[in-house]
Amino acid sequence: MKHASFKKGKDKVAVCVTDFFRKSNVPSSIPKSTIQNSIKDLAAATQDVLDAEILWSLKLIKSHFSYKSCNNVGNLFSKMFHDSIIARQFSMSERKAAYLCHFGIAPHFQNQVYEELRQLTHFTALFDETLNKTNQQKQMDLHVRYWSKVDNRVKTRYLTSTFMGHSTATDILDAFKIALAKLDLKKLVQISMDGPSVNWSFYEHFQEDLKKEHEVKCINIGSCELHILNNAFRKGASCTEWDISSVLVALYYLFKDSPARREDFKEYSKSERMPMKFVNHRWLENAPVSLRAVEIWEDIKTYVKLIKNGKLPKVTCKSFKIVEEATKDALIQVKLLFFACVSEIIKSFLEKYQSDEPLVPFFATDIHRLAIQCLQHFKVITDEAILKIQSSMKFLCDFDFSDQTFHSPASNISLGFRGDKFLNELYTKKEISDREVMDLKKESQLFITRMLHSLMAKCPINYSVVRNAKCIDPRYMSQNRNMSLKK
Repeated sequence: MKHASFKKGKDKVAVCVTDFFRKSNVPSSIPKSTIQNSIKDLAAATQDVLDAEILWSLKLIKSHFSYKSCNNVGNLFSKMFHDSIIARQFSMSERKAAYLCHFGIAPHFQNQVYEELRQLTHFTALFDETLNKTNQQKQMDLHVRYWSKVDNRVKTRYLTSTFMGHSTATDILDAFKIALAKLDLKKLVQISMDGPSVNWSFYEHFQEDLKKEHEVKCINIGSCELHILNNAFRKGASCTEWDISSVLVALYYLFKDSPARREDFKEYSKSERMPMKFVNHRWLENAPVSLRAVEIWEDIKTYVKLIKNGKLPKVTCKSFKIVEEATKDALIQVKLLFFACVSEIIKSFLEKYQSDEPLVPFFATDIHRLAIQCLQHFKVITDEAILKIQSSMKFLCDFDFSDQTFHSPASNISLGFRGDKFLNELYTKKEISDREVMDLKKESQLFITRMLHSLMAKCPINYSVVRNAKCIDPRYMSQNRNMSLKK
């Protein structure tokens, strides 16, 4: 990683030391070789110091230290390692660290990436936009994924970032082309992105330009399946009247930043556990939040009752009103258990596909299996319909989950093992009526069917290339050799 400027610095040190010895009254009895060795030692020490500063800058980046943390660090090292020449000469400040990272280290690694990419025959591009809170602009990060002949594996590397004010399809297209200006777009195989309408508009314009300029087109395998699945789950939960998200959010903020309420709750509760935070933009990761609410719900009911009876200080915030209203719902714990059950079934798929590994060959099989698992577990459609869905992925893509002729009777619907058990206990104690049980099961059926309907509307499995990519799955290849060749 020795930059040309580093070599110049080394030569400059040698010249300065030579001038020093020339101007000083150095005894002529000292051999010339000794003087030359001293010059070499000082020059080598200077290079070692520079290497140490580069290593510290890399540590700074990897550990997310601030540039200000570098101020006076040289004095600290010289005190800690007082017998080291490198430590005594080590010099680092906020501006020097920033300069070294931005104009020394970053260009070096970026040039390495570009050099490797120029030798490729094909690559894919990945991009995502988010708000950069520091400069108050939209930041679009670009990565490239390709087969590395050196490492003999698929690699994903960060390429660059571009910044925008407006982010229309035209703005994204311009920024995307600028970011990939040094690469040959004829080698671009596919673009990975999430699926808002503006991104699809950008994609259509880019495909037209690619066809016009290079006579090629990218392969379309849809948008990010994780966003699609998360949004499908959210839509399934939102179509019911349970309003689970509002209850869990209110439960957390009722005690957040309120030591008095936390103390009162812990004093009258049976455990030290508190509500967990509900994450609105990651619905599928809220199963533990829902289960924690079920665990402490009896304590929550006791706490609300004590406030209403005047035994604890009055609480007037909006969160308390939402929680108070939820405690009147005898089925709220069953709803929370069902919410957590659906989330846990999908979570394993989500964790597997949050990866940089090339998983397209396995996607169609896994999403097909996930849909069947949800249908079999909750029994929301008839067995005949499930058998047809099992027989063909194409049938799953074309299946109309909103068609009530395929829906199971409410009495056959399951809410999951824990949900069914809790519901039976409430019914046995006569705390709920037959009508409430039927209404709950119908809403659960709506939850699952709406979720799967939303999932299949935008799922990459709708694209033939994604369904047929399973021919590269070794498990499928070993069992279906002729069909794999056909696909």
